[in-house]
Amino acid sequence: NPSANNTVNALAVDGSTVYTGGSFTNIGGSSRSRIAALNATGAATAWNPVANSDVNVLRVNGGTVYAGGSFTAVGGTGRNWIAALDAGTGAATSWNPMIGTGAIYSIAVNGIHVYAGGSFSNIGGVPQRNAACLFASGFVGVSDPGPHVVPGIEFRRLSPNPSGGETRIEYSLSSPGQVRIRVFDLQGRVAARLGNALRPAGQHAVVWSGRDGNGRVCPGVYFVCLEAAQRRLTKPLVLLP
Repeated sequence: NPSANNTVNALAVDGSTVYTGGSFTNIGGSSRSRIAALNATGAATAWNPVANSDVNVLRVNGGTVYAGGSFTAVGGTGRNWIAALDAGTGAATSWNPMIGTGAIYSIAVNGIHVYAGGSFSNIGGVPQRNAACLFASGFVGVSDPGPHVVPGIEFRRLSPNPSGGETRIEYSLSSPGQVRIRVFDLQGRVAARLGNALRPAGQHAVVWSGRDGNGRVCPGVYFVCLEAAQRRLTKPLVLLP
């Protein structure tokens, strides 16, 4: 009987440890601020991340405990509504997706992906409404809906995406024409210019090294812009560290 003094919203089990989140300030016979780890007897362990507001959801993946809620600090560090905590120490890891405003109510983990649901309009500086796919790096995984097709041009795909280095940009033209390809960062600045030339009809590909005009590699979210046939098509790209 851990006997929490207020609501318990979330439970996650890892072996003999039960991670608990909610609105409580005391659980398992100890003072714990909204998040705690309980042993097999129901007593609180030494694990004590201290959230400054409610914890709504917990998920354990390996040595990491993902927490979501309405907090703005947990694990001894400022974290807006979602955090990754060290399962051994309770300290917040460097993972920090940076939600603008809102709250997190659901989390699912699958390999390198962390899926988050709740009430928010942007995450990691990218517009995302109430649901997002994140990577273990913390970058937002903006889904690619597949080929973009308009009369005269098909923006086929970016591969791989997310990318840890080079990215292949594939497109096709129904007739010869001028093609310009640029990569923009989240601030709308041109990170790379990948060509502005006449191309024949058919399938084409160009490779971006992941480096900007100064030769630097800056992980983050980018937008690859393809202009041809008096059209402009854009696909999101995540560049990992």
